[in-house]
Amino acid sequence: MKQYVRFQQRRGTKAQIDAWQADSIAKLQAGELVFASDTKKVYVSDGTNLYPVSVFTGSGTLTAGTTTTITDVNATSSSVIVIQPTSTAIVALGVYVSAKNNGNFVLTHLAAAGGESFDYVIV
Repeated sequence: MKQYVRFQQRRGTKAQIDAWQADSIAKLQAGELVFASDTKKVYVSDGTNLYPVSVFTGSGTLTAGTTTTITDVNATSSSVIVIQPTSTAIVALGVYVSAKNNGNFVLTHLAAAGGESFDYVIV
């Protein structure tokens, strides 16, 4: 029998969320997520401050050689970048993120023929 689990985070308008942060009892705890129903944004708390959670996606192909630079304006030096292979040819190439910069990131891999495809997520 299937069982479903529902996770529900606090939600309210951005003004309500800001008010909770100012209230010692209602204050969001570290790691707690909250959804702003008016702005449609998700925030995470560190126990003191709120930080917007932004997720960006894209796709690409490896270039021939051992490094591939992906240009994406959403990439920053502090981004978390997750690579998801979308072709079997890429799996054996040991792809990893070797550098993160503002506006791009670099993938290092074994010698690629070029054209091996992947999707990525930037958080």
